[in-house]
Amino acid sequence: MRNTLRAAVLGAFSTLILAACDASTAGQTADFGGELGEEVGRARQALSVCVDVQRGLPGSAVEDTFLDTAAPSHASGSSVLLYSGLSGGGEKRSLLKFDLGFIPAGSVIDSATLQLYQVWRNGESTVRVHRVTAPWSEATATWESSASGYDAAVASTISARSQRAGVVTADLTALVQGWSDAGDNQGIALEEDLVLKTEFKSSEEANVARRPMLSVCYTAPTCDDGAQNQGESGVDCGGPCATCPPQGVTITTPGEAYGHHGACEGWNGCGDAATCALWACEINGYSELVSYGADAPCTEFDNCHLFNSQGSIDWSWGNGCGVRGVTDIVCGSAPPPEPTCDDGVQNQGETGVDCGGPCAACPDGVLITAPGEAYGHHGECEGWNGCGDAATCALWACEINGYSELVSYGADAPCTELDNCHLFNSQGSIDWNWGNSCEVRGVTGVLCAN
Repeated sequence: MRNTLRAAVLGAFSTLILAACDASTAGQTADFGGELGEEVGRARQALSVCVDVQRGLPGSAVEDTFLDTAAPSHASGSSVLLYSGLSGGGEKRSLLKFDLGFIPAGSVIDSATLQLYQVWRNGESTVRVHRVTAPWSEATATWESSASGYDAAVASTISARSQRAGVVTADLTALVQGWSDAGDNQGIALEEDLVLKTEFKSSEEANVARRPMLSVCYTAPTCDDGAQNQGESGVDCGGPCATCPPQGVTITTPGEAYGHHGACEGWNGCGDAATCALWACEINGYSELVSYGADAPCTEFDNCHLFNSQGSIDWSWGNGCGVRGVTDIVCGSAPPPEPTCDDGVQNQGETGVDCGGPCAACPDGVLITAPGEAYGHHGECEGWNGCGDAATCALWACEINGYSELVSYGADAPCTELDNCHLFNSQGSIDWNWGNSCEVRGVTGVLCAN
């Protein structure tokens, strides 16, 4: 004996779940494979609900009709039969539509089975099922208005049997899932090769049990199904679910923590877990601490990164003492500052660093020396020594700043006359802010390009 859910409870999902667990509406279903008097509607598992949609069941809305080339402008929605195939030298097709508006958005369709009652026939054929793409109604649909309004792709098939009457089925699971996802259910069309004719009972059939029926089982979305659906702004959060946690980047893996050298069981230089977690964010290039987890002795972790000081880390340490480490560190970055024409970054549509676009026009190269700044080389006073000359020193200055070409350079002067003289020990090695004890020469106005 199966418990079944009638479409009468489709007004609210909470009511639907309750009715699925304790349905009592009965119906005659002998022609659809059940025992006479058996209840029709069922709940398979906690979040899976099954509904039979059939005209005559409370809450069900079904439309069906057939189209006929022999009467191209005639609407046949009142017929007790549906047809496909060849009849009287002309072609017939049928349309059916089941209202599935009760399925919550984002649901997973577990199964959807179309059941039709086939009238006795002589010969076998395959009836093809297609997705209808245009609106129609059984009161007005004709061959002229609706015969071509379906997708040519075959969504399913029905095996029409020979010399017997009874129920035939088609699997519409994928089709119903597509309708549920897109919200564009226009129903199905039935057609077959123009060799035989197949007849089915329509929704006008007096025997309710022989009318077309679509049995749908679905699992509605929840706030713990691991998917972003039902209007959620994140996976299982936002929308109808709990507020999403702050967005950030987790910088610790399982078994990993950050702490600080010092007395066992103490945070020492960090002061507390929150400070250590913030330092961990900063040393990894993030400016904000979003959240952090539990703290425990570093001996319990596979990898405990311990600060000597802020910005200095010993990695994979902490097995010799119960120094504390903090886990599950989530970091975020503050919004970047508004770009300006003197922030040293090529942004806001600039064609060079701090020039072009909204800033002043760029020179033909990039000036890498500020006023009072020069590049030279250690050596004898008044001499260039390892550079050889001002041009070579200027080129080296371009290269050490990441440029490949020297565009131009300015005057040279004793480093004692400049605020900052960058002196090469060798190409690629610089002493900064030097040159006041001897009149080593430096070159100014260095303009570089790539």
